[in-house]
Amino acid sequence: MHAAIDTRIHHNRIHDCSPGLWLDWQTQGTGISRNLFCRNNRDLFVEVSHGPYIAGHRELHRVDRPVYINNNAYFAGALPFEREENKLVVDGKAASIEIVERGDEVYLSCELPAEFEGFYGRVHSTPFLDRAATQE
Repeated sequence: MHAAIDTRIHHNRIHDCSPGLWLDWQTQGTGISRNLFCRNNRDLFVEVSHGPYIAGHRELHRVDRPVYINNNAYFAGALPFEREENKLVVDGKAASIEIVERGDEVYLSCELPAEFEGFYGRVHSTPFLDRAATQE
């Protein structure tokens, strides 16, 4: 999906695809929840996105492929990717996200735990992306 702005991808069975779900560019406000991914070359691939997007309650089957995950925040018991080098894990506290409507204007309000203050990641652009690995 390209430019899946404010899209809800919910309660699907995504199987026998390559990749299973590919989100590219402009995933702001996208919610991915309660999906079953199986027998895909890659279950979930989010490319060139600055979010925010939420992916939760998904069942993934392990496939030995390279992944590049770093600088993510995990709240309220969410488990981080075991090989992620730089991450923020805050147990017991959740982010509060709500849509605020004021007249004809709509805003996304996000209140994060205090531990999020000062947690920075690198700005991503093509020169800073890791080299893709080819699998046999």
